[in-house]
Amino acid sequence: MMKPTRTKHSRSKRQVGGPGGIFPPTGFRIRREYRRISDRRRNAFHEAVRMLKMVKL
Repeated sequence: MMKPTRTKHSRSKRQVGGPGGIFPPTGFRIRREYRRISDRRRNAFHEAVRMLKMVKL
């Protein structure tokens, strides 16, 4: 049996938010099908994707 080694990468669950964070009160997010979301939500999604593409790494 191999002995676990310490690496800088972790397989633990990484999430943003937590108590009082960006998660809804139930703790669950709702997954919506793209073709069934409203025009307003679809435009907001596309704007968010555009902003992510503009971030320089």
